[in-house]
Amino acid sequence: VAEACKVKDALFLGNVMAVQDATFVVMNKIGYCIKCQTGFTVPQTLRRVGVTYAVMNLLGAFLDPTLPIETKDQLLEKFHSLIESASDQGVGVLLYSFDDLTWCCFSVVAFWLRKYRWTVAHAIRVMTSRRPALQFTSEAVSELQSLATRLAKKYGGTTEMDLSNEEEKILTNTCNNAQRLGSRETDPTSSPPFHDDTGGGSSPA
Repeated sequence: VAEACKVKDALFLGNVMAVQDATFVVMNKIGYCIKCQTGFTVPQTLRRVGVTYAVMNLLGAFLDPTLPIETKDQLLEKFHSLIESASDQGVGVLLYSFDDLTWCCFSVVAFWLRKYRWTVAHAIRVMTSRRPALQFTSEAVSELQSLATRLAKKYGGTTEMDLSNEEEKILTNTCNNAQRLGSRETDPTSSPPFHDDTGGGSSPA
């Protein structure tokens, strides 16, 4: 069954079935399908209508102790450039994995650290507002912390959020609204609110 999750306008996460759903890809004007997990293949049938397919396994790279830090950061730079290029072109991006969307979520969090210089805690909090069942391993979180430290040193900025950027503001406010909604749902005295259940990912087969 196809499963997809909207992170923000023009950025989606999906499983192996979602990337093969031509209607979903075309309706959302997706121009790039980026595979965030290796070990499986999908037919690249939408190349004929201008969709670009790429493989960028950030989680696998960052957890590989044999890869130099420079190689990991270069991969993130390529990922960052591709996402920004898609935005400039006005097309959407679908990040996909086989079934466990944690692979895609890691890429988004790393991208936010690179673009906004957020703290890791804030980036994960925003990501979790889109994928409530998201759980990173301690090793993955440690890699994100190290990345945030490197980015702060490289760009001379802090890793605190800056809400002067409109997109940052929208992402953060949406997260805050989702968390307030969740608090109301656990409060027996509150009226039942509308809820957009994004669901959770399961482990790859």
